[in-house]
Amino acid sequence: MSSHTLIHNFVASIKEIRFKPRQDTLLALVTLFLFWPVYYFSGAGETLLDFLLWFVIGNLILNVLFPAYYITIIKKEPIYQLGIKREGWIPALVVSIVLVLFFLPGLFEAAEGIPIEAVIPHIIANGIILWEPFFVYGWLQNRYERAFGTVPAIVLAGISFGLYHIGTYPLEGVFTLAAFGLFFGVIYRLLKRNLIVLWPLTWAVASSIGTVEEFLFDWDVVFIWAIVLLISVIALWWMNVRQTNK
Repeated sequence: MSSHTLIHNFVASIKEIRFKPRQDTLLALVTLFLFWPVYYFSGAGETLLDFLLWFVIGNLILNVLFPAYYITIIKKEPIYQLGIKREGWIPALVVSIVLVLFFLPGLFEAAEGIPIEAVIPHIIANGIILWEPFFVYGWLQNRYERAFGTVPAIVLAGISFGLYHIGTYPLEGVFTLAAFGLFFGVIYRLLKRNLIVLWPLTWAVASSIGTVEEFLFDWDVVFIWAIVLLISVIALWWMNVRQTNK
């Protein structure tokens, strides 16, 4: 599909504004508001409770497993309803590479003065964070679009991205995150809701810019998030197989 066709379809979809909230709209909002205290209270990351709250309850269950289970097993819908699809993966990957090249100078500037051996695990850690783009765009934005249409969904996804950072980022930082969230929402929708445009390459660089000056993920965090990613991938594969065979 040509870029002209993609843009034409996107512009046409802008006219589709509606108000048809459903059960999955409510569940999306519930998971969002449940995730905010998880994000806020697990910030220290120094205790076993912090670990369980953040990595297990937050990243694994709330952000990935529950949305995937609800869509594929309970609703019996295909997994592409969560942004995981083969369709359009090549243009999505190409745009992702372009975005990486666009954001790289910003990462170099933000990481200036930080040893490269400290920056590398930070970038890798951000790159294997499937839960965030999956949750915000594959789960929330797709549910918002079903209920309200394309433009409201993009706006709500941006707001949602900023919302769960309230309390852990200064207010101006929350607005900046919401703006980036809106930008990524447009890109995600323009590329036919394929998560490859955001993950892993784009997220590795863009998310690193937003965090490298505040804190650095080390190899221990990379290892933990690699385990979370592995469990997520296995679970998503199993749910997809089960849904497909029914």
